[in-house]
Order: sequence, then C-alpha cells, then structure tokens
Amino acid sequence: MISPDRHLGVVFNGAIYNFRDLRATLERQGYSFKSQTDTEVLIHGYDAWGIDGLVARIQGMFAFGLWDERLHKLFLVRDRLGVKPLLYAEHAGRLAFASTARALRSEVSLKR
Repeated sequence: MISPDRHLGVVFNGAIYNFRDLRATLERQGYSFKSQTDTEVLIHGYDAWGIDGLVARIQGMFAFGLWDERLHKLFLVRDRLGVKPLLYAEHAGRLAFASTARALRSEVSLKR
C-alpha cells in the first residue's frame, strides 16, 4: 500500500488487533482513510508518530516493511513474539525480505 502523497509504502503480513482504536485516534488527528484495512493504519500511524511511536502502539501478530521515500530509509518490523517471521538477506548489494524462507529464496535467486 502506498500513502496518498506517495512518499510512504508498506508491505504487510499479519493482523493489527487494535487497528480500529488506532484508526479512530488518527481520524481525530485529521487523517482520512480510503480503506477499512489495518495496513492503512500503519501508513498513517508512521506519518503521525514515527516508527517508534507506531511500533509502541500496535498490538498483534505482524511483519512489515515500510519505505520512507523522504528519508530513503527502510524499516523492517515484526511483532514482539515473532509470530510472523521476517527474514532478510543481502545479495549483490541488494536487500530482500519476506515472511517465508521459500519466498526469500525465490527473491534472492531472481536477482542473481
């Protein structure tokens, strides 16, 4: 999912259990939503609170990668218990990440 201004992008696997409460908080802060998904809460939550503030607020089982185009920075985050795996590998100067070893192997082998 990409933010409306296209400076944030997120890939997400999992479920944010408290996303409705977080969404209501963000709406009170002026954010508008185009979907009913927990994924969109990640984008607006990062924009409002930064990565540390977002991660401190979310509850659930999840793994996600969030790209901030303005900072040229990638954040890789997983739930505190590691229910949803987050695997990554560097190959030939490129970073690949996935939720399964099979997907990661496919991604890395495609880049050879």
